[in-house]
Amino acid sequence: DRAAIRAKVVSRDVTPAGLDRLTVAESVPAEAGELAVDPVLVTPGAPPPAKVLVQAIELVARGVLDEPAASEGPDRASAGVRIGAAALDIAAGGPPRLRGGHSLPPRAGTDADGTAGAVLSALTGTDDSYLAVQGPPGTGKTYLGVQVIARLVQEQGWHIGVVAQSHAVVEHMLHGLVDSGVPAEQIGKRARVPRSEDLAALGVAEAEESPWVTLETYGHRGFLTRHADHGAVVGGTAWDFANRRRFEAGELDLLVIDEAGQFALANTFAVTTAARRLLLLGDPQQLPQVSQGSHAAPVDGSALGRLADGHATLPTSHGYLLEQTRRLHPALCTPVSELYYDAHLHSHPVATARHLDGLDPGLHVVTLDHSHRTVDSPEESAEVVAQLESLLDRPWTDGETRPLTPADVLVVAAYNAQVQRLTRDLAAAGFPQMRVGTVDKFQGQQAAVVLLSLATSSAESTPRGLEFLLSPNRLNVAISRGQWAAILVRSRALTRYLPGESGELRELGAFIELCRRGQPRRARHH
Repeated sequence: DRAAIRAKVVSRDVTPAGLDRLTVAESVPAEAGELAVDPVLVTPGAPPPAKVLVQAIELVARGVLDEPAASEGPDRASAGVRIGAAALDIAAGGPPRLRGGHSLPPRAGTDADGTAGAVLSALTGTDDSYLAVQGPPGTGKTYLGVQVIARLVQEQGWHIGVVAQSHAVVEHMLHGLVDSGVPAEQIGKRARVPRSEDLAALGVAEAEESPWVTLETYGHRGFLTRHADHGAVVGGTAWDFANRRRFEAGELDLLVIDEAGQFALANTFAVTTAARRLLLLGDPQQLPQVSQGSHAAPVDGSALGRLADGHATLPTSHGYLLEQTRRLHPALCTPVSELYYDAHLHSHPVATARHLDGLDPGLHVVTLDHSHRTVDSPEESAEVVAQLESLLDRPWTDGETRPLTPADVLVVAAYNAQVQRLTRDLAAAGFPQMRVGTVDKFQGQQAAVVLLSLATSSAESTPRGLEFLLSPNRLNVAISRGQWAAILVRSRALTRYLPGESGELRELGAFIELCRRGQPRRARHH
């Protein structure tokens, strides 16, 4: 009987027919013997056990109630360290506390390079508190994080943790640190699962070997001990930093939370037990939390969202907004900036120097007539293919001039069903290697041109409500992948309805204004 076998999806790709193909690794007891029957159903498993997170949050609570933690052992913080103080400052919604009651230091400029020095000064001057940096698309948030961490490790000898919602985000930062010159032997992280031998047995190519030190399950404290006399960086997830067998309370000088707009406030309480200070990097105007627990407001939100408190940008007293994007051409930056960042975002000159012949820069809107389409639209898929064909081989200048290729274009859809239709139609048109996906797949990526299909015919047709389809956060991420232009393909009837809820009214109004700022573009498919 193979019912309820533990399994892990180790890879996913899309077939030319537009179907999802999964490679699954199953774990069975040794005495079960070989399984000769293929699985017929894959369902989500139980969420990871939250015990270590709960215990870490309780540790913070004991400190608030002034109850002593264990008299010895990993729960006991170093002398003078207040466990969870940084997270409590975030929860209170006030500005970071600096020694002497000082305000945040001024910065040399509003871009990443001009802000890095101020971030360093603020972090070294914090009184066991936090600092936040909001990085809109293309502003160099990760670049700034790498520069700050590298200098604190190499110049101050700090022990720093890097945490995020996913291993991929953490490892992206660690690769940046290696590239910046931090010795790989001073960087450590546990390996992802499944193990390399599991992948090899399935014939799945394993990822390149990590350049940093691969830590054993509970090798974190030993790694830091070996680097006691100089700086070190350890990457991991919330389960790592909340676990007292991996980190003693207050052991780290700093914990960096990357993509803090997606990192739950509850998890922030848990991970802050490992560090004296927090640096939040992210953007509450981009994608929200991927997975959420059931918490009362405001604990149901993200760490960075708590500080933004519903505003488009962080209060200047709470941190720094990176205001210069190297990605968006000014014509595309302007609507993004005015609609999503209170007009604070501006283009760097390097973005102005790019050029695509035959297409004006900025946002373009293609309006189609179709009906009864819910999550996939053949009309919009055909139009996306036609728009792509009209753009390819045009001279594209980005440092040097060359023909525009499919690799220079991103195709974004609101629903997975439309992703599958687009993948199939693009392959049939001779473009099998196009980058096609929902916005969740492309945060952090960029392309010369973005093609966006909403698929749904009308408000009555949408299965998940207009608050999802017309979400300003999701539209912001989709449009801001583009360097030169974004082409939005939508149904004419999508805005012909009377909202019944305040949330839908806000989303509809913002979407109408977005389309008004775009240039009408003629449909190419007939």
